[in-house]
Amino acid sequence: MRRGSMKGRTLLLVLLLLPLAGLFVYVMTNSGPLAPVPVTVAEVESRSISPALYGIGVVESRAVHRIGATSPGRLLWLDAQVGEMVAAGQVLGELDPVDLNDRIEGQRAAVRRLESLVAAADSRVAETKARKEYAEAQAARYENLLKKKAVSVEAADAKRQERRTTAAAWSSARADAEAARAEQARAGSELKGLLAR
Repeated sequence: MRRGSMKGRTLLLVLLLLPLAGLFVYVMTNSGPLAPVPVTVAEVESRSISPALYGIGVVESRAVHRIGATSPGRLLWLDAQVGEMVAAGQVLGELDPVDLNDRIEGQRAAVRRLESLVAAADSRVAETKARKEYAEAQAARYENLLKKKAVSVEAADAKRQERRTTAAAWSSARADAEAARAEQARAGSELKGLLAR
């Protein structure tokens, strides 16, 4: 009984696959890669041929120039259109400097602040120079007193150390003053650049 049911299933499977295989062969020979190539027949005639060039695609320019503003702002007017030829140096538009006045005022305030820093640094240089000169005079005086055995060696050493300390403070104050002057010059040149716009 089992053997008969297996034969029935096999027979049913073969009967289903046979039409599918036939349909596959039909499609391959009529519209697939095995289909015949259609041939167009035309009569020979004599005509003149005119050259023509057709193409589909994108035309790209040989050189691309990026044009943009060097400072932020809104565009007030534009005097050039897309694809239009322009000459070198031609003004293409004008920007409304939105925050330029605020930036100029901020830079002026920075210059004023740096001027006061330079003045403070100069006064620190003068103060440390005076302390250095006083420490040098004291160290020389204590050296003379040490030779006369009027002061101890420790007191003379303390004055020498004070002389070295004040000399280092004076050098540091001069370097700070030079740095403040350089920063002031940089801020001044930035302000001139903003005013030139």
